[in-house]
Amino acid sequence: PPAPIAAAAPFVQYVDPTVGTGGQDYNDLGSVHPGPQMPFGMIRPGPDTVNADGNAAGFTHCSGYHARDEYISGFSHTRMHGVGINDYNVVAFMPTLGFSAASASADGLRSHFDKTRERATASSYTAVLDDPRFGEGLTVEMTAARRAAVSRVTFPMGTTTDAAIVVDLGHTQQEVDVVDGALTVLPDAREIEGAVRR
Repeated sequence: PPAPIAAAAPFVQYVDPTVGTGGQDYNDLGSVHPGPQMPFGMIRPGPDTVNADGNAAGFTHCSGYHARDEYISGFSHTRMHGVGINDYNVVAFMPTLGFSAASASADGLRSHFDKTRERATASSYTAVLDDPRFGEGLTVEMTAARRAAVSRVTFPMGTTTDAAIVVDLGHTQQEVDVVDGALTVLPDAREIEGAVRR
């Protein structure tokens, strides 16, 4: 037999985090999420997606994400991965321009995103929102440490005076209830700490 051919380093180039995020017919389950996670880490940040009506059928969105969805309802920090049940998707944030009563509703925060500019690697996730309400071209980049997420939000030029980030402690998967939550803003450290109890 021919000699085996060694794969070229770095091996991470062969990782495709989108495999298992949803397909057609019998393969329609979105049990896998494209967000990053360290090995055995407790944080898996990334987008929670829905359809244009704001719906996400639980059995097709077990991880909170489905490949065919074109709307993001928030960027949460915990989720189950590769399973067939709904849970987690808590401690979420959503960037927006300005703040109003509508910003506190799920419909007011839902944004279309540019699927052609979505990027998922083994170590990071990037989405570009293209809803004019949020500033077309608003970019969210996320990566994961073992027990924390690091996110960078880039607002379009000329919109930064209205830039806001809504932290939603009530955001979660369908059929999951949040019974308590707390949030602490640490301005000097430029960090946010949040916790929820389901």
